[in-house]
Amino acid sequence: MENIFQNNIPELLLILKQERGLRMSAYFIARVKVTDREQYKKYLKAVPVVIEKYNGKAIARSEECISLEGPEEMRRIIIIEFPSVECAQKFYNSPEYTEVKKLRANAAEGEITVVKGVE
Repeated sequence: MENIFQNNIPELLLILKQERGLRMSAYFIARVKVTDREQYKKYLKAVPVVIEKYNGKAIARSEECISLEGPEEMRRIIIIEFPSVECAQKFYNSPEYTEVKKLRANAAEGEITVVKGVE
């Protein structure tokens, strides 16, 4: 008897992932130089609820980084996990985050990148 599942393993794994709600995560990575700590605290107070609304989870944030190669990193590093790149983009472009970003505008400068996780 032929095993009908043998040739369909990739498709079955994809179905299992979808059924269990598993997707390839994406990581929102920010490198931020804080220039106004008091104003930045307002941003920090407002942003978690927006991150949560878009299914994000902060997995790392610190100003105490250890540089292993290249120039010493002196900025604050924030890594937020999202279920997908699309979710990270929806968060960043959302009306809620657009408002919250205004709190950060004159309090910090930095760079934000989103990368897709590996399966």
